[in-house]
Formats: sequence, structure tokens, C-alpha cells
Amino acid sequence: ILITIIALYMANSDFRKLIDVHILKKEIHENDAIQLKLDVEELSYVNVFNDNVITINGGVLTFYSNKGKEEENLDVILSSPISDTDDKYLVLGDKSGNKLYLINDKNIKWEKEVEGKISKVSVNKNGYVSVISVGNTSESDIAVFNEKGDNIFTYHLASTYAIDSDISRDNKYLAIAEVDYSGVSAKSQVKIISIDN
Repeated sequence: ILITIIALYMANSDFRKLIDVHILKKEIHENDAIQLKLDVEELSYVNVFNDNVITINGGVLTFYSNKGKEEENLDVILSSPISDTDDKYLVLGDKSGNKLYLINDKNIKWEKEVEGKISKVSVNKNGYVSVISVGNTSESDIAVFNEKGDNIFTYHLASTYAIDSDISRDNKYLAIAEVDYSGVSAKSQVKIISIDN
């Protein structure tokens, strides 16, 4: 019987659609979807993290379960949030501001104020964070923090602009994508820096 059902599923598109819609529930209609009622006047951020919908509304980071139930609230001071996630970590930064938060599961692991204005944030699965900031004495600064919030080092780009950065999964290397606008045409390159050294 099982072989017959599998053969029909693979060969007959009408039978496959019937199984997908009614048994496997692959098709969701608007009436079946879970809805969240949110105040959009102060809503500045919506994302998905660890099977939760998360929002920032009026300085409060709210976690909603996949059933739409409010689970946790955290106070964050972010006027224009940007983020990155990996595994159980979420990093939040204030674009063109200086506030930075590392969230682990549903708790603030640490918060910092960085020098300059944040333009990009990145986190790896171990909670190591890289932050690109502008507006200091150099064109771009890339600060690297460990999972405890200790600043391991800050790398300065004197004449080029960092547009992205990422830390390897083993916490050994920092990759920086940078662009040089000083010539006739823009030149881009990627630098790999040893965090240990």
C-alpha cells in the first residue's frame, strides 16, 4: 500500500496536490494564517529569530511564538535597527547611531556603545560580533567583540570604505569587503585578518 501511495504521489499531479494540501498542509490560506496585531505607528523592526517573530516597537524588543503568543519583552534603545543572526545569537545595532546589543535566545547578553556611527553588524554562531562604523578619524573602523562583549581589536581603514564584514565559524578570521573610491573607477577587495594575531 505504501509503495502504491508513493508511486501515485510521484506520478499523478492531482493526487500529489490532494496529499500536499489536505494531509501535509503545504498550502496556507490567509484565513488559516496566524495574525499579529501590531501598532505600526512606532514599529521600526520586524524579523524572525529562533522560530520567533521579533519586533521593535517604541524601544521594546518583543518575541512572539510561532502561535502568535507574546513571550518576552526586552528594552532596547534603537531608532533605526539593523541586525544579523546566526544560530542562537542576534546582534542589533542602531544604524547611524552607536548602540549595539547581543541577544542570546531571549536575553540581552551584553550591550555596548561604539565610537562612530554604525553602518553594518555581523555575528557568528559563537556570538562573536563585528561592527563597521564610520565618522571617526579613519574612513571605516571594524570592531570585533567576543561573546562576552570584550573588544578584541578594532581595525582601521584609512582610505577605503568597509561595506561588509564577517567572522569565521571557528572565530579565527575576520573577512572585510572594502571599496576604494579614490581612483577613476571604484576598486573592491576582500581582506582576511587573523583574529589571533
